[in-house]
Amino acid sequence: PMKINSNVVGVLNVESQNQNAFTENDERLAGTVVDLVGNALQRLRHERAAKESEQYFALFMQHLPGIAWIKDDRGRYVFANARAEEAFGISLSQLAGKTDDELFTAETAALFKDNDARALKSGSEVQTIEVLKHNDGLVHHSIVSKFSLPSSLRDSLFVGGVAIDITEHK
Repeated sequence: PMKINSNVVGVLNVESQNQNAFTENDERLAGTVVDLVGNALQRLRHERAAKESEQYFALFMQHLPGIAWIKDDRGRYVFANARAEEAFGISLSQLAGKTDDELFTAETAALFKDNDARALKSGSEVQTIEVLKHNDGLVHHSIVSKFSLPSSLRDSLFVGGVAIDITEHK
């Protein structure tokens, strides 16, 4: 039997044209094959679950009523939703890897980076009002929530953010 976490997920059936009984080595080899296939199946299940989770995350982020993004520890955009593309006036593919210094005026970039640093330093959510001239030519005011996101892959933090446009309310 092929087991994953005590659950039988398949059976390896080994037959021989030779009427002699299988040797101990043959049984060990069959056991090794069962273990390898079971591990491969488990890895495949984990990969599918991770891919599905990523798809749900992306779909969820595209339906937020505001701009959402994630930056790495160097301030480079690693994720942004479609509303960021509209607001920043740059395609998502061009946005990837860019910093605020490359996208915005020096004053705007400095404010954004300062708020990012506050969120990373505090380890908790930072809420503030940020102002940005959008691609439509208008200056927009947004209530912004920034927060640190620890990375399980390395010893660094990411900063995430969500901005809701409140220009009409101002």
